[in-house]
Amino acid sequence: MDCIHARMALALQSRDASELDAEARAALEQHLEVCADCQAWAHHENRIDDALGAAIRAVAVPAGLPSKILHTLEARRPRRRGLAWAGAAAACLVLGLSLAGYFWLTDKPELTIDPFVTPVIAKEKRSPQEVEEWFADLGLPIEIPRALVPEHYHDHGVARIAGQRIPRIDYVVLAGNGEGRSAVAEVYILAKNRFNLTEMLRALEQAPGPIVTSNHRIEVRQFDEHPGYIYIIIYTGGSLQPFLVASPPSA
Repeated sequence: MDCIHARMALALQSRDASELDAEARAALEQHLEVCADCQAWAHHENRIDDALGAAIRAVAVPAGLPSKILHTLEARRPRRRGLAWAGAAAACLVLGLSLAGYFWLTDKPELTIDPFVTPVIAKEKRSPQEVEEWFADLGLPIEIPRALVPEHYHDHGVARIAGQRIPRIDYVVLAGNGEGRSAVAEVYILAKNRFNLTEMLRALEQAPGPIVTSNHRIEVRQFDEHPGYIYIIIYTGGSLQPFLVASPPSA
């Protein structure tokens, strides 16, 4: 389940929990476990629903409104006994619609900027240690390559590839990186104690250069300081160099 379908499912669930079957609920819960954005979105939607419910309950029904509606309906009710149930049902329906309309027109829910700002702040610059702790809490311990410039960090999450959960970190280098345009890199982190990477390591030895597509380059990297991991880096631009920490000049 992706973010768009997850938020649609959350909207259905907030309206009526029975709208989702067991399979949909399980898929939604699985997505929320790994998606910080949708977790924050769901939290703020719940806050808005709670605030709206409190506002509606706080509005007093005008004195005599229900009795006036029922009296009007009674005066117009057909006299045939066989239709008595229809009149009662119509009365309940009109009463409900009238009250709902009154609440909507007299006390609209208030929206502030906070639900929009909070998720953005939650995603902003984090240290490598904070990102590693986030993945560790999900049961996906990682080591972020210190060879990648931490200031270029943009986002992180969990990708599902070949049915497996793979930690992913995104980096962005803005225009001025030497190529005259912005570049992005997605770094997928594979733990050797989770996967059999023999074939990947063999391919790396045979063809150490990047795989070039029409818009991207793909590299398999190992870093001496992180021997337990292999890193798949998919990036734009002609070189990975803008994303790497500059080596100190030799003496």
